[in-house]
Amino acid sequence: MTDEDIRRIVEDAGAYDESREGTLLGMLGDFYGRQMRSMAILVWANGLVALALAAASAVLFFQTDQIKQEILYAATFLTGGHLAGHHQGLRVAGDQQDQHQPRDQAPGDPAGGSV
Repeated sequence: MTDEDIRRIVEDAGAYDESREGTLLGMLGDFYGRQMRSMAILVWANGLVALALAAASAVLFFQTDQIKQEILYAATFLTGGHLAGHHQGLRVAGDQQDQHQPRDQAPGDPAGGSV
C-alpha cells in the first residue's frame, strides 16, 4: 500500500453512515450487496424450491382419494412450508430455552425441584 492509498481510505472513512447500521434497511442493503450476491441467490432458490414443493403437495393432496397418499402429501406440505419459512441463522434471543435446566425446576430456583 502506498501513502496515497492510505490517504484515500482515511478520507473515505467519513462517508460511512452509522445511522443505517442497525436498521432493517441497512441489513437488507448489506445482504443484497455485491459481496453477498451468491448467498442471496442461494437463499432465494432454496425458498422458491421449498415453496414449489409445498404448493405441489397441496394440489396433489386434494386430488387423491387414498389415505396413505393424503398422509404423504400432508407431510410433504408441512416439510416444504417449514423449509420455506425457517432459517437457522435468524433466531430471537428469547426463543432459546436453557437446555440444562430440569423441567420441574423454577427459573429462579437454584435448589431445583417443586415447592
